[in-house]
Amino acid sequence: MQKTIWITGASSGIGQEFARRYAKLGCRLILTARRADRLQALAEELHAAHGTECRIETADLSRAEERSRLCEVLAEEHIDIFINNAGF
Repeated sequence: MQKTIWITGASSGIGQEFARRYAKLGCRLILTARRADRLQALAEELHAAHGTECRIETADLSRAEERSRLCEVLAEEHIDIFINNAGF
């Protein structure tokens, strides 16, 4: 069964490298960061290289209402691994 990995702070640095690593392993990814353009570029890269399915959810996790909204939109997701890499 394919694992789902949720990575915050996925648009650059360590978060981006976690995404690349798990994509190579055949995982489905949920990518979260503030910049949709960077997340979209990463999702396209991973899909082209590995056929990775990526769900993009933009959010500024320094804001409480954004954290609450994100939890609501992901409530139905089965998440196997959560990598909380967002910095603020």
